[in-house]
Amino acid sequence: STLITVFGGPNDVNALADAVEKGAAGSDLRGYLDTQIRAFGSDTDRLVQGLRSRAPSAFIIVINVPNMAGLPYASGYSLQARQVLQYLSVGLTRELNRQNGRGLVIADAMCDPQTYAPGGFASDGFHPNDTGYAGLAQRLASIVASGTSSASASCAQMTIVPPL
Repeated sequence: STLITVFGGPNDVNALADAVEKGAAGSDLRGYLDTQIRAFGSDTDRLVQGLRSRAPSAFIIVINVPNMAGLPYASGYSLQARQVLQYLSVGLTRELNRQNGRGLVIADAMCDPQTYAPGGFASDGFHPNDTGYAGLAQRLASIVASGTSSASASCAQMTIVPPL
């Protein structure tokens, strides 16, 4: 392989938010979320090590997680549900961004305003439509051409709703 793209996290955010909704966090919401975020980071470390060992010279792009609280599918959710989505999205993005410079680059879905453009979503409000995928493809092509990461440590999109 010469080019590998990794885009993981949005479904994890939704699965963990569903688990919280069903009571998995018990009385320690932040503790539960932080444990899950650290586990995701450890899993990401193993994934990147595995990719690098199997494709030592491949150009690897990791797409971080958009703030799921800002996507159309979450617009009708309660404030607390959106806060959980945001906390997880930002936490997972930070874990993915931590990989930057370790033989890969980050495509920043979290801080790129284009990620949240209303015309870029399928009818489910979660998946990109053709326009959204075309925009993502253009961003990835730009990263391949430049060889540089677009990861941001902070941005307005990290606080679409008030923090937990």
